[in-house]
This record gives sequence, C-alpha cells and structure tokens, in this order.
Amino acid sequence: INIDNEYGTRLADSLNLPVIRVSADREADIRAIDITDDIHGLRATLDFSGVHAPMTSVLTGRFNLENILCAAGAAFATGICPESIARGIAALERVPGRLEKLPTELNRHIFVDYAHTPDALESILKTLAGRAPARLITVFGC
Repeated sequence: INIDNEYGTRLADSLNLPVIRVSADREADIRAIDITDDIHGLRATLDFSGVHAPMTSVLTGRFNLENILCAAGAAFATGICPESIARGIAALERVPGRLEKLPTELNRHIFVDYAHTPDALESILKTLAGRAPARLITVFGC
C-alpha cells in the first residue's frame, strides 16, 4: 500500500492483515531513495528493508514512481527477489498512452497521454513542464 498519501496510510493502519507499505517519501517496507526523475526517465535505489536494488525506468513522473513501487511490493509479496524486480522494471519499455515517450530522431521529447479529465491533463502538464528542457508544446483533442 502506498503510504505517501493520507488515504493509503489510513488504509494500511486499519487492516488487521500483514501489509507491505511502499513510499518515495517515508520509511516503509519498500521505498525509493536517491531518486532522479527527469525527461529521460526514473532512476532510484529500491530499498527492500535494507536490501538495495538499483532501479531504472524509461517512465517519468511521480505517479509512475508510485505505480512502480506498488508493483514492486506486489512482486515482492509473491516471493520475487529485489534484483529480479529491478530487472523487470528496467525491461518495461512503455505503458501505451500513459505519459508514453515516443521514439524520434527529431531531437525532441514527444509524449502521448490519454488524459481525459481536467485533473489528469493538469497533472500531465505539470509533470512535463518541470522536465521540459526548453518550451512545452501541447496538442489536446479527442
């Protein structure tokens, strides 16, 4: 359970079951440390309660890091070792339509996202604006 938000923390604390807590900000069973999140992707060290595994991903953005941590927690719960989890994360090339970076030889960074609500579009634009090496051009439509 992602404990980087109030709801996740309440949920994890309310369950009378063993849970794996994940976080990019706080002490947790699995946490990301030494995080780099830029236009090229994510890099961090995954800390599995003291066992460290370097992680790289072509995905960018805080929401992708949180999703990666939750997936790592699910994989760890099934007995997959931290090194294999990190290799699996590195092997993921893209999530179609979810801040998907398109290959190009134009010396440009082109992303596609199927943001379909005002909040989702705002989140994507904030994520990219913080990473854009120059200006951000947006094409929006359906």
